[in-house]
Amino acid sequence: MPLDRSSCYRALTARDARFDGVFFVGVTSTRIYCRPVCRAKTPRETNCRFFSNAAAAERSGFRPCLRCRPELAPGNAPVDALAVLADRAARAIAAGALNTTSVDDLAGSLGVTGRHLRRAVVGHLGVTPIDLATTHRLLLAKRLLHETSLPVGQVAFAAGFESLRRFNAAFKSRYRLTPAALRREATDGTDVAPEDPGPAGDDLVLTLEYRPPLHADSLFAFLAARATPGAEHVEAGRYAATVRLAAPHAVDATGATGRGRIDGSAITGHVVVELLPATRATRRSAGGAEGEAMRARASRHAGSPGTIVVRISSSLVPALMPLLARLRDLLDLDANPDVIARHLVRAGVVESVAAFGGVRIPGTLDGFALAVRAILGQQVSVRGATTVMGRLVDRFGDEYACAHPALTRLMPTAERLARLRTGDIASLGMPGARADAVLALARAVASGALSLTPGADVARTIRALTSLPGIGDWTAHYIAMRALRWPDAFPANDLVLRRAAGNITAAQLARRAESWRPWRAYAAMHLWRTASSTSAPSSRS
Repeated sequence: MPLDRSSCYRALTARDARFDGVFFVGVTSTRIYCRPVCRAKTPRETNCRFFSNAAAAERSGFRPCLRCRPELAPGNAPVDALAVLADRAARAIAAGALNTTSVDDLAGSLGVTGRHLRRAVVGHLGVTPIDLATTHRLLLAKRLLHETSLPVGQVAFAAGFESLRRFNAAFKSRYRLTPAALRREATDGTDVAPEDPGPAGDDLVLTLEYRPPLHADSLFAFLAARATPGAEHVEAGRYAATVRLAAPHAVDATGATGRGRIDGSAITGHVVVELLPATRATRRSAGGAEGEAMRARASRHAGSPGTIVVRISSSLVPALMPLLARLRDLLDLDANPDVIARHLVRAGVVESVAAFGGVRIPGTLDGFALAVRAILGQQVSVRGATTVMGRLVDRFGDEYACAHPALTRLMPTAERLARLRTGDIASLGMPGARADAVLALARAVASGALSLTPGADVARTIRALTSLPGIGDWTAHYIAMRALRWPDAFPANDLVLRRAAGNITAAQLARRAESWRPWRAYAAMHLWRTASSTSAPSSRS
């Protein structure tokens, strides 16, 4: 993406948070690259080089700043990308796709050849897919060295490296430091204030950053109303959930052994996510050691608009890269809310940028479970759908034991539900036709014919969903909005949206919403929120 040098330098001198993650600045006098919000002394413009991504800065010989920590910068939402294929590939790589597969395998999953994918990524980002993957691995490793006390060997495997030797070589080549030296430099006060080790008991404690504003109340209220009993729990701005992830091909034999399990095909564990804005930074987060760790971390960020603190069970460390990507998607942390709001103001959806207030589109940690929930919620209230989903998880989800009293089950897998019969699911309290829709969805996902992950081909996935019995346009777009992270998804036949637009037809609403592209999903979230602060967006959500 071409960058205007003068505009970038103005944003740098202003330390404008809206550009955090949009570009990075390399300082030629120090050979270090920073975020535009870095608090270090502003360099001369003649000493600045600007890059659209961290990988490009590292390829040009710059190492990441220890003060502003580029690995914490928010990413760019898919709508910011000029090349759809390159964006889909970049999203997959950021989630660790090349940690376990080759570029050709990734290209095949995206429906193109390896040569075409390489050309698209280089043309859009200026680096190869391998360069991009190496940057993501190293930045995650740097983050773990900063924020945790994990041994260097575990850091290497958690960041996706196949061996400690390759990790050390890549680290020294890119950063001109060994991992141990960077950890010492990061904690001796030379470049950055000392960091707390991070883990609380057996858990890992990390932070996630975002571009403000963030309408946290509506985000957590949405998740709370739909939290599946046993597998999810939301209270007081804190979201907790059990997690099942595919196991990496190579797992460190001496790695994490906390709660959860690693069985060669899946890794299970749990996460707890909490927003600690400046006004709540000193509020008591939890009891015991974990509470002290969270409060200590919050106090270091008291001057920021807000910090997301995430506590991760140590069993999930081998799959940390895809997990962090899912957590960012869950809270829509890579959105640029002011850009979206200004567009929707011009389109007449929002009266002002302030009124939009940083509305986000809640994602999910499990695309299949969300799709099942969308089907179960058809023509019933949100509360009713939550009840039925809880029954399904209680009967068909595996047991899970941890210190969090509300987390007792894992979401059932597509493979597990695909083996059931209509009566097994209908007995939970739903019509047989709806049970058949759940079974058809489970079999499509289990067979590999349907992918419900961020970055999947939206048009193809919507066609596949609507071809299944019992899944119509509304359900398909709702799934695309939350599971696929498609910011232009729009359920035009939603009753609340049609009422908000003046009791018009779905066809009329779809035509009106054309001017809301490419952020129709955000328009829908805003209208749902403003239509009623207590009612659900739709009886089927």
